[in-house]
Amino acid sequence: MNRWLVDAWQDFRFAKRLFHRQPGFTSLVALTLGLGVGATTAVYTIVRAVLLRSPYRDAGRIVAIWDNAARDGDQVRQILASGADFAEYKRSARLLDDIGIAGRTRPVLHYGDTNQTRMAGLVTASLFRSTLGVEAQLGRTFVPEDEQGGCSVVLAHSFWVTVLGGQKSWVGRSLSLDQSSCTVLGVMPAGFTLFPNTADMWFLVGHAPSTTPNPPFGMVCARLKPGVTIDQARAEIAALHAAVNSEHTVGGDPEPGLTPAVEYIRQELTTLTGPTLRTSLLLSFGAVSLLLLIACLNVASLLLARLADRQRELTVRSALGSGRMRLIRQVLTEGLALAVIGMVLGVGFAIAGVSLFRYLNPVELPPHAGEISVDIPVLLFAVLLAVGTTLSFGLLPAFEASRTNLDQSLRTLRGVLGVVSGYRTARLLITAQITVSFILLIGAGLLMSSALHLSSESLGFRPEGVIALDVTLPAARYSKADQRSAFQQALLGRLERLRGVESVALGWAPPWDPHQNWFEEIVEVRGLAGQSDVNDVQSASAGSGLFGVLGTPLLRGRSFVHEDGAGGPPVAIVSQRLVDEYFAGRDPLGQQIRYGFRDHLSEWVTVVGVVTSWKHMVADAAWRDTPMVFRPFVAGAPNFQVSIRMRSGAPSRELEIQRQVVELDSAAQAKADVLSDRVSKMLLFPRFRAGLLVGFGLAALLLAAVGLHGLLSQLVARRSSEFGVRRAVGAQTRDLVFLVARQGGTPVLVGIILGLGAAAALTRVLQNMLYGVRAADPAVLLLAILVLLSAAVLGMAFPARRAAQVDPMTVLREE
Repeated sequence: MNRWLVDAWQDFRFAKRLFHRQPGFTSLVALTLGLGVGATTAVYTIVRAVLLRSPYRDAGRIVAIWDNAARDGDQVRQILASGADFAEYKRSARLLDDIGIAGRTRPVLHYGDTNQTRMAGLVTASLFRSTLGVEAQLGRTFVPEDEQGGCSVVLAHSFWVTVLGGQKSWVGRSLSLDQSSCTVLGVMPAGFTLFPNTADMWFLVGHAPSTTPNPPFGMVCARLKPGVTIDQARAEIAALHAAVNSEHTVGGDPEPGLTPAVEYIRQELTTLTGPTLRTSLLLSFGAVSLLLLIACLNVASLLLARLADRQRELTVRSALGSGRMRLIRQVLTEGLALAVIGMVLGVGFAIAGVSLFRYLNPVELPPHAGEISVDIPVLLFAVLLAVGTTLSFGLLPAFEASRTNLDQSLRTLRGVLGVVSGYRTARLLITAQITVSFILLIGAGLLMSSALHLSSESLGFRPEGVIALDVTLPAARYSKADQRSAFQQALLGRLERLRGVESVALGWAPPWDPHQNWFEEIVEVRGLAGQSDVNDVQSASAGSGLFGVLGTPLLRGRSFVHEDGAGGPPVAIVSQRLVDEYFAGRDPLGQQIRYGFRDHLSEWVTVVGVVTSWKHMVADAAWRDTPMVFRPFVAGAPNFQVSIRMRSGAPSRELEIQRQVVELDSAAQAKADVLSDRVSKMLLFPRFRAGLLVGFGLAALLLAAVGLHGLLSQLVARRSSEFGVRRAVGAQTRDLVFLVARQGGTPVLVGIILGLGAAAALTRVLQNMLYGVRAADPAVLLLAILVLLSAAVLGMAFPARRAAQVDPMTVLREE
């Protein structure tokens, strides 16, 4: 044991001296490892926080149940399950335990001198404790006995801290919500999340202020019984869903098109935050793993190339009695020392990368992700990663070093025979690097092209210069329609008089939150059949002048006028997408339609105009123009939300606009922002995702080019005698350059061919993240090939130049 320690210490001392003699080589290897380990650790930190953590007990058995709708080849869309579905599942399901439902509502909180509209959840009594296995951090959650009492509420930790000051005394006190007094039962732990993932509080179903006894829609949660697989649960839920929905009709016909979706709840909550967030994180981790692989291959090829220069040293060691295991241990010790340096650099890079991610905040993460930081488990991951990379890049050079043929090596210490064969393994490693780099470049090119298409897409409205103002009125002060109408008119008058404001209109307008699970409706066209079974329509209210404010072209008919919302005949304006989908080539003007949910359809309204379709973002990576129906805005409508859109030629007017609301009524809650900022925020994640993969691809390309350069440089140095002899017997400069180019070009061309084959699998993964570009886009493939070839040429240029400058007389004198 003591002898082993002495030998190990000698190996480390020798490695230290070796590193001091070759600082450039040592720095290159350490930076390569640091980049690979750091990038992988940083991405793992985010993946672990989002995909591996869970606020629930035994989350692997908890499932979420939705309805899904797929239309015309479009992506499947989550739709909340109905109350009837939930009742049937709870009554008849035999493979599930502890079935509950989570709905949502938006109560108005009266706190201090302000009224604030908050997002809240509606849950069944046993959902927290039995289904999810989560207890309150402070106080308690709901129990069945609470169903016999009045309004009670459980608070989210973030709401309790930021709004109520984090005081423990709030448990047992009351909050004023929708003019009702609701008792605070408890506070949930930090990081707890449920549908809706932005909920500030939760009520019991049937006991929330201003809500119906049972939520019409919600996310159903349940536990799989022991031994039950998720596929078995899906089959049972599908049968129960079909039985329930066969009884619900639209226009006298059964409503098809909806299918139940049963998924693990941890995956679904991540999807609620961003439909492609899970796939994007897995893609990023796969890409950074490929980058780490390239780093390992790069270091292995550099070490193999350096072994050729150390052939004399290894031969002398072997001649003096060093056995094969002794040589393996020496080379592995050098690799371990490099891994330690790379690990330290990698942890530093990971901390910097995670800090940059937090600063940029490119995507909303689920609340259960908590604070993204490099903690002890992440540091342990970095250590294990460094050890693993040591084995991966150290064993191959170590075994190559141990295969020294003493008799042959002593005869060929300075000769030219047998040198080229020593680089065969290194060339294979370079080929692997080129292949992986090419795959990353193709993925980066596709995502970047998709992000550019997203940014340049025409949305059907011009968000630049348009300010959105959303106001929530205190319910007690505006309980009557004429009070609400008077406030709206007074506010419009104030806004119209502001300097720089060109036009103002009431009405709801895009872009809406792509993560929001909006209710999608159906449309019936009087006299037509066959389209009323598709849930794909959005309805909205639009005041006179709204389309002009937004720059939305009127294609046919007329816009709304003031009389349309003041007791005139029921009329509507529809989008061009709705015309294309529902009117089958007929002129929509004068046609009558009705819209809504299942048996709760509106009155028949007459179409008086057609406008350009609005596009909104879905799945974090695509614009979609949903069919839309617009009804005239009715002044003083029975809700306390006022939405105003205005076009302004003056920048940064949000604070001044909000001040107009406060001067009218200090208790009203106002929020103003610029629509172009909303669009930019929606595009931030696709751009960041594309930029991240571009960064990985360029880093991989750089490492591959460096590896190729190192391999060829070592080859030229070892074959200088051969090049001198070739020069002496008449070889031209172009002959030597071609020789080096052939040595480097072969692994590049083979890598491109292999990469083209492997890219097919990558494009299938990227398919749902692309917009406006095909997965096998020839322009992207050509660009990736050109970039790769350019980097390869740069990597080969300097070694080829050195080969061409070999002086034959100098070489012959040395020989």
